[in-house]
Amino acid sequence: MAFEPQSPDLLLTALGRTWLEQFTKEHHPLIRQLTDALALVSTQEFERTLQRSIEKLVKDCDGPVALYAAREVPSNSKLDFREGGSGLNSVYTGSDLGSEARVASLLRQLCRTQKGHLLRQPSIESLLQHRVHDVIIVDDVIGSGRRIWGYLDQLWNDSTTKSWWSYKKIRFTVLAYAGTTHGVNRVSRHPCKPNVQVHRYCPTVEGLPWPRKQLSVTKQLCRSYSEKYALRASHLGFGNTAALLVFEHGCPNNVPNIFWADSKRADMGWQPLFPGRAAVAETASVFPTELAARTPVSVLLAARQERVAGTLSSVMQRPLPQNIIITLALLGRGIHRVEAIAHATNLSVDECKLLLETCVAQGLISPRRRLTDAGVAELKGIATAVKPRMNDVLKLGEDCYYPKSLRDRSVG
Repeated sequence: MAFEPQSPDLLLTALGRTWLEQFTKEHHPLIRQLTDALALVSTQEFERTLQRSIEKLVKDCDGPVALYAAREVPSNSKLDFREGGSGLNSVYTGSDLGSEARVASLLRQLCRTQKGHLLRQPSIESLLQHRVHDVIIVDDVIGSGRRIWGYLDQLWNDSTTKSWWSYKKIRFTVLAYAGTTHGVNRVSRHPCKPNVQVHRYCPTVEGLPWPRKQLSVTKQLCRSYSEKYALRASHLGFGNTAALLVFEHGCPNNVPNIFWADSKRADMGWQPLFPGRAAVAETASVFPTELAARTPVSVLLAARQERVAGTLSSVMQRPLPQNIIITLALLGRGIHRVEAIAHATNLSVDECKLLLETCVAQGLISPRRRLTDAGVAELKGIATAVKPRMNDVLKLGEDCYYPKSLRDRSVG
């Protein structure tokens, strides 16, 4: 797969240019960098990946498998999974149909291809009739984990379901295209003890492989513009998740609101990049068919590893793969979060785990993701492989990362 920025053309669209011009010139570099950090997932990539993941899961299941499309459960409401109950509808009337309808449609198609083996939104009675032992709840993304927890609760709270589970007659699996580490950990603690699987870590502002000061300034910028334009919802998105993943079929509400929210005041005239949390035809055209990776040099520069970035091209033919170099560079800067490494390398959850296991096996890092003496020596060797003046990479300016106006809470 070719390495290129995730969303290089998003700000070149007419809507992108209009959105960018609402920020002061001083903040443009940081806004561009934050926008480039967005993971843009096309409908094709989303559906193919989820389909492969589901098919892989059900392949290992004995007997019929129940598939449920997770959906929002309105407050003070209860889903009934008995025959004719409201829980058997995969989409709630009046809800945002972006993600829910997309997942429901995918499950409908899958069940048609494997009739008798896959059951879509079955009732409790149907589970009993078909002797179902495996239940899979599918969602597009696990952000805060609140939505999937609420849906699990509704299915779990039926006395029959609890009885089957207590006798180990039924197992729950939660599957999503992406998930934050916080959300995945939260859902994993549900009383039904679900097996939670995600294809990718959901990138977040906090999980970016950037210096702590830059992350703080970025979050302050989001807050400042949210307050200045009286934008709806939290400045870091629902649950303060600050997710940086956008689907072609819709922008999750846990993404910072400067990307998708409108203003509470009509006179503000704020134009979001994803109005109504949707990708209009122009912006949808820039979503790659496959999730693009970031350039290794840009990742290293953002992590303040300028010397390693400057010598990277000269060491690319060495036995040490570039993803290991990036991992060592991030760890060398004190960036130990798995999701940050996954975001920088564009690896799936399983691929990232394998990468870290390889680094441990080679003695470059410890099991707790700390550089060993061998890892430190390797990183130093890479940085000095070529004299800096021969392959010099310009440092990004301080104003690019830390706009002076953000030293105060106000903007403009």
